[in-house]
Amino acid sequence: MDKAWSSTPGVVPPSGAIPHGSAEKVAPAPLGGEGHTVSGYDWYVCGLLAATYAVHTMDRGVFTVLLQPIKHEFGLSDTQLGFLAGMAFALAYAIAAVPMGMLADRVNRRNLLAFLIAAWSLLTTLGSLAHTFIALVLIRIGVGLAEAGGQPLALSLIGDYLPKPRRAAAAGIFMSGTGVGSLIGLATTGAVAAAWGWRAAFLVVGLPGVLVALLVMLTLREPPRGRFGANTRSHPAKAGLGETIRFIGSQRALVLMLAGTALVVLGNSGVAIWAPTFLVRTHGLSLAQAGLAMGLVSGITAFGGSLAGAWAVDRLGRGNIARQPRFAAAVSVVSAVGVVLATNLASTPASIAAFMLWAFSFAAAHGACFGLTATLVPARMRGVTVGIMALLNNLVGYGLGPQVGGIASDLLRPAFGNGSLPLAMTGIGLVSYLLGAVFLFLASRRVRADLARVED
Repeated sequence: MDKAWSSTPGVVPPSGAIPHGSAEKVAPAPLGGEGHTVSGYDWYVCGLLAATYAVHTMDRGVFTVLLQPIKHEFGLSDTQLGFLAGMAFALAYAIAAVPMGMLADRVNRRNLLAFLIAAWSLLTTLGSLAHTFIALVLIRIGVGLAEAGGQPLALSLIGDYLPKPRRAAAAGIFMSGTGVGSLIGLATTGAVAAAWGWRAAFLVVGLPGVLVALLVMLTLREPPRGRFGANTRSHPAKAGLGETIRFIGSQRALVLMLAGTALVVLGNSGVAIWAPTFLVRTHGLSLAQAGLAMGLVSGITAFGGSLAGAWAVDRLGRGNIARQPRFAAAVSVVSAVGVVLATNLASTPASIAAFMLWAFSFAAAHGACFGLTATLVPARMRGVTVGIMALLNNLVGYGLGPQVGGIASDLLRPAFGNGSLPLAMTGIGLVSYLLGAVFLFLASRRVRADLARVED
C-alpha cells in the first residue's frame, strides 16, 4: 500500500490506489464514482450512521412526550414549552452548525462524531437532575450545541463512502434513524415517565448514546476526502467559508433545495413536537398511551417511509436526477394532507392512522432533500454546506415550528379552548409543506445543470 495512506491510521485507501513500488498506472475513476462497487462495509457504515441519528433523535425528542408533566410541575405556558422544546435547542444548534461543518471539512470525522455523541448523550442524562425551568433550558442548549455536528459529519462521511448515484439512497438510510429513535425514544419516555416520573426518562433515554459512541470509535474507519472525484487534485484540499458560501449562492437548485428542506422540516417539527400533547388534550390519552402511539407512528411508519423513499429516489435518480426533488415535492403535499386529517378527525384511531400517513410521507422526502443537497457541492465544501443546511433547518424548522405552534395555540385558546392546538398544527402543516413542495419542484428544473458544475 502507498506510504501516503499506510501512514494514516484508520484511513481507507482511495478506490484504485496503486500499491507502493508498482509501475502500473491506473486510469482515474469515473466522475462521481459511477463504476464503484458498493461493499457490505459501505452499507454497514450507513447503518451505523443511522444508529447515531437514532440516538440524536431520542435525545432531541425526549421533551416531546414530557411537555405536559413539565408544564404542570413548573406552571409553564405553551409559549414557554415551545421555547424549551424548540427555540432553546434550535438557536444553540444553529450557532454551532457552521463551525461544526467547518470542522467536518478539516478534522478526523470519526473521532469528532464519537466525542459529540457521548457529549449530547451525557448532557441528556443531566435532565434527571433539573429542578428549575432555567436548568432545563441550559441542558437543552448544551444538547443543541453538541448535536449540531451530527448531520455535517455523517453526510460528509456518506459522501466519501458512497458514489454520487447512491448518495440519496444512503442519506435515506441514514435518516431512517430518526424513525428508530422516535419509536424507542417516545415509547420509552412515555412508559418510564408514567412509572417513575419524567426525570427518570432523561436518564434512560440518554445512556444508550454512550454505547453508540464507542461503536463509532471502534468500528468506523475514516475515508479519504473526495474519494470519488476525478479531478480533485486540481483543487485545494480545503475550501474557505467565503468560497463555499459563494459557490452555494451560484447553485440555484441548491438554494431552492435548502429553502424547501427548511420548510419541510418546519412542518415536521411543528407537528411532531405537539402531537403527543394533542393526543392527551384532544383525545384523552394518557401520557404513556400518547408516547406509545406517536412512538409507533414516528418510529415504524417513519422508518418505513425513509427506506421506501431511499428505494424510490435511488431508482428515479438513475434515469433523471431531476426526479428526486420532484418526488420530495410530491410526498410533501401528501404530508400536508396527513396533517389536516390527523388534527381534524374526531375518531382517535382515524387520527392516529392519519398521523401514520403524515409520518410515512415526510420521511420519504429525506433521501432526496438531504442526499441531493450534499451532492450539489464538491467534497471539500460538503461539511460547511450541510452545516448551513442544519442552521436553516433548525432556525426555520425546529426553532420556529414548535414556537409558532405554542404562540398560535395560546392566542387561539380564548376563542377555541382545547381546539386551539389542533388548529395551530393544521395551519403549520398546510403552509410549510405546500410552500416547501413549491421550492423543491422549482429546484428540480435546475438540478442537472448545477450537478454538472460539481467535480466530485
